[in-house]
Amino acid sequence: MDTKLEVTSFLNQALKGLKKLNTEIANLLEVGLSSYMYTQTSKFYYVNTFLHRGIKKRFFDIYFPIRLVHGNLVTDFQRIEDIFDEYQYISILGSAGCGKSTLTKFIFLNSIQNRKRIPVLVEFRAIADGESIEEHVKQKLLNTDAKPSREILHRSLKKGNFLFIFDGFDEIYAKNKQTLNYGLDKFLDKYSKNYFIITSRPGAGIENYPRFSQFKVVGLKKDEIRDFVIKMVSNEEKQLRILDVLGDTDKEGIKEYLANPLLLSMFILSFENHPEIPKKMSVFYRNVFDTLYSRHDGLSKNSYNRERISGLTREDFEKLLQRFCYLTFINGQFLFTEEFIVDTLNKLKPNFYINFDTKDVLYDLVTSISIISVDGFEYSFPHRSLQEFFAAWFLKELPPEIKSKKLGVIHENLFNSVDGQSKNIWHLCMELDEQSFLKYFIVPNLKKFLDKAELASLSSHNFFNFLESSEDCLFFSPNTNKKETKSDQDAYLSVHTAYGSMLSEIRSLVSLPGYHFILWNFIKRSINDRSGEAHNEFWLPSIKNKITILRHEPEKQPEFLRNTEVKEHLFKIFKKYGLIDEMELQIDELRLKVSQLEDSISTYLSDLDDLLKFET
Repeated sequence: MDTKLEVTSFLNQALKGLKKLNTEIANLLEVGLSSYMYTQTSKFYYVNTFLHRGIKKRFFDIYFPIRLVHGNLVTDFQRIEDIFDEYQYISILGSAGCGKSTLTKFIFLNSIQNRKRIPVLVEFRAIADGESIEEHVKQKLLNTDAKPSREILHRSLKKGNFLFIFDGFDEIYAKNKQTLNYGLDKFLDKYSKNYFIITSRPGAGIENYPRFSQFKVVGLKKDEIRDFVIKMVSNEEKQLRILDVLGDTDKEGIKEYLANPLLLSMFILSFENHPEIPKKMSVFYRNVFDTLYSRHDGLSKNSYNRERISGLTREDFEKLLQRFCYLTFINGQFLFTEEFIVDTLNKLKPNFYINFDTKDVLYDLVTSISIISVDGFEYSFPHRSLQEFFAAWFLKELPPEIKSKKLGVIHENLFNSVDGQSKNIWHLCMELDEQSFLKYFIVPNLKKFLDKAELASLSSHNFFNFLESSEDCLFFSPNTNKKETKSDQDAYLSVHTAYGSMLSEIRSLVSLPGYHFILWNFIKRSINDRSGEAHNEFWLPSIKNKITILRHEPEKQPEFLRNTEVKEHLFKIFKKYGLIDEMELQIDELRLKVSQLEDSISTYLSDLDDLLKFET
């Protein structure tokens, strides 16, 4: 069947069912909604995947379900209406390459098939500076700005006819984060009868939206890895060879990579060139670039070398990609226009010894090497993690004198630019250049934290200064469990720490205790205290009266917590229930860990110095 005809047939059945839901939807389909749904469905129904780069495939033919966990519930979202019977607000959390964005496409198409509500996919990274979420949505759904059309849409939104799928909460540029957070809250409140899904990497802050139930993506199991290979590789002989290599998936350090669909796809893509299983994530990315550079598509033995019309060597492309990826990543840019790429390449020209044509280079990046993908007028990397790899590679290649002066600042800028979402790039930096990363970034930041933390236990003034200087924020949130009543007494004290999210990543990299989660864990224990003693002691009369205001006016929270009476009261409670003692114990553990890291760096440098002195 013709592609357009197939998409039209798929969509028309859904539109017939949607028109029957209510008059507003029927009217909306006449003023832009049907056009939006056709455009979006066409975009998802046939897709290019990381593995199938040269030809579009039916999405349902190549989609591999991923599993998500929420408490005791394990689901793959195949029966999405069953999920919506229980949950109206869902956050999907998962690491780079786990399949979150692919899942959003499945949910979109599945929702169309179900004909219960209208799916609307919103990519956070596509929202322009200064544009509200509501305006962005209306521009997507309507062909016209006419007042009657906007009123129809407003009524339909109020009735709850939509499923909003917000993709990439972690890709919001740091300077826009506060505005978009506030706008998202307003949108959720204003159109509260709709259903909402948000995807994000962990640590970007969506975990602190109390109304959202967290569904966490889990890795592929051993039998799923096998099924994934069989589904993605059509050649049976190649299937068997790949499965034979993958047979030893229990080998230490390998299983976690294979459980990630993106990394598993990368292994399949580069299998002919690199049939061994890499032990490091960075090697996956390097193998993929090697495959893309040297072969047409890496999927058959008869692939051929493509001519690169720019005249650049492989080393030139590596250098160019390193610089381009660093500049774009540190500025929080993941989607590009042709004009932007050409302009950036022109700025990078002085770094090269030959005068290349930037449009020829762009052609090579998109066509000859296929390291950049095109979707309409938008350019991007096949996955953001490839962009992160080249940025980390750039940092590794910096001269030692620049590393000593700037590497710590660069990593803090990376943190600030993507609001703490540097986990993947930091892991890559740790693999590619561990000693520099430890010496110039991790150890200095841990020492900075120690200096602040050691004073925090002395007084309420020091304690709250520590929170503020660490960019922490105390706030009240309503209990949103459907099965429990909502009242002022159900409000609880919580903590979100922006600086703490950076420390969280450092903690995972060097196996540190969760020191910056102490306060939250303590408060959670206090609230669950059966006697209720600790919970009741949190509330002074003056605090109780302000909880309702704080729920709806979060911008007033910092001012409220500067109240001396409140701080003194909270500090006494923390001290009484052992928080300060626990904090001091974990500070001692942290101090020991920093000392161990410094010793390991010193030993490495000493060994290196001895090696360089060795004479044959």
